[in-house]
Amino acid sequence: MHLYSRHLALIFLALTAICCEREDTSYPSPKQTQEETKDTTTIVSPDPYEGSNDSTDENVLLIAKTLCGEWHGEMDMRYFDDYGVLNHHECEAQFTFTQEKEGMTNGKGKEIDIENGKTVWNVAFSWYVGNDEQIHLRYIDKTERNIATYHLDNEKFTGQMKTRDGWEECNFSLSRYK
Repeated sequence: MHLYSRHLALIFLALTAICCEREDTSYPSPKQTQEETKDTTTIVSPDPYEGSNDSTDENVLLIAKTLCGEWHGEMDMRYFDDYGVLNHHECEAQFTFTQEKEGMTNGKGKEIDIENGKTVWNVAFSWYVGNDEQIHLRYIDKTERNIATYHLDNEKFTGQMKTRDGWEECNFSLSRYK
């Protein structure tokens, strides 16, 4: 019995050594490029909402430049609450988009929603215009909304904004205020 226990102990130690070998879990920093890593690891891109998000695409640059400023108008919202019930309401909306410097395709902003003369939503967000010409917003609670369908010129900004999870959809019609 003693010899049998000894063999089991050796087998257990061998299996433990095999199972507990550590894998290399180091990942390249987001700023590293594929050339720097010299492997096929997927590189996490820098956050497009932060830093100097420059583009050479003339349309993307024009959208970002035109977007900057203050916009006021109406918003028609449809969203599912925590119980899965579809809700609908309309409100006045004010959006402000700013850039740190000209030529960037991202920046900061603020949304203020007003119902019956009272502010019901006043929240900051970060934004960027993607190479697909969609406008992306990320609010301070990490909720992300995309504006894929829109019309934007120097006087009007109309379109549809959706959350990435599909639980909220807003149609808006805004005019430039400043």
